[in-house]
Amino acid sequence: MKTIKSVAVLMSLAFALSAAAQTTTTTSTPVRERLRDTNEQIREERDLIRERAETLREDAEERAKELRESAREAAKKLTEEAKERFKEQREEAKARIEAEREEFKTRFEEKREEAKRELEERKTELKEKLARVRDEKKRKIVENLNEKINELNGGLTEHYSNVLEKLEKILDNVASRADKAEAHGLNVSAVRGAITAAETAIASARNAVEAQVGKVYSFDVPTTSTSTATSTDPNLKLAVGVARQALHNDLVAVREKVKAAREAVRNAAVTLAQIPRVDDLDVDDDDDEDDEDTTSTTTSTE
Repeated sequence: MKTIKSVAVLMSLAFALSAAAQTTTTTSTPVRERLRDTNEQIREERDLIRERAETLREDAEERAKELRESAREAAKKLTEEAKERFKEQREEAKARIEAEREEFKTRFEEKREEAKRELEERKTELKEKLARVRDEKKRKIVENLNEKINELNGGLTEHYSNVLEKLEKILDNVASRADKAEAHGLNVSAVRGAITAAETAIASARNAVEAQVGKVYSFDVPTTSTSTATSTDPNLKLAVGVARQALHNDLVAVREKVKAAREAVRNAAVTLAQIPRVDDLDVDDDDDEDDEDTTSTTTSTE
C-alpha cells in the first residue's frame, strides 16, 4: 500500500515538473522576441540619428561656404572702394602739392627780383658814400664785400628752397604709403598726425625762406668819413661787421626752420615704418615706382 502511494506521489511530481518546464519554455520565447525587436528598433533609430547628423553637417558646411563666399565678395568690394578712394586721395594730394609748390616758386622769384632791384639802388648809394674814401682799392674791397654777402644770401635761400622741395616729395611718399595702409584697413592715425606736423613745419620754413630771399644787406657807411678814411677806419669796419652779423643771424634762423622741417619729415617716416607689414602693402597705382626708403632719404637733404 505504501508502495502504491509512493508511486502516485512520484508520478504527481513528474507531472508537475513537466508542466513547469512547458510553462517556462512558453514564456521565454516572447521575451527573446521583444529583445530582438528592441535591438532592431535601437539600430534603426541610431541609423536615423546618424543620417540626420550627416545631413546637418553637410548643411552647416554649405552654409559656412556661402558665408565665406559672401564675406569674400564683400571684402573684394570694400577693397575696390578703398582703392578708388586711395587713387582719389593721391590725385588730390598731387594737385594740391603742385599748386602750393608753384605758388611758392612764383613768390620766391618775385621776392628775389625785388631784392635785386633794391640791391642795385643800395649799390649806388654805397658808391656815393664810399666816394669820400680816396683809396680806390679799399673802395673796391667794400663794394665787393657788399656784393658777396647778398650773393651768399641768395645762394643759401635757394639751397634751402630746394631742400624743402625734396622734403616735401619725401613727405608725399610717406603720405602715399599711409594711404595704402589705410586702404588695407590698418590704423594710420599716428602717422597722419606726424604728416600734418611735418606739413606745418615745411610751410613755416618756406615762409622763412621766402622772407629771407627778399632781404637786402648793405653797409651803413657813416657820412662823416673824411677824405683820409680807409678800410681800417673803425666806423667803416663796424658797418661791415654789423651787416655780416645780421646776415649770419638771419641765415641761422632760417636754417633752424629747415632743420625742424627735416626732423618732422623724418619723424613721419619713422612713425609710418612702425605700422605692421607696411612695406608689404600694395595698391595698383602709378606712384609705386616712386616709393622709397623715406627714413634714409631724409638724411640726404642737408
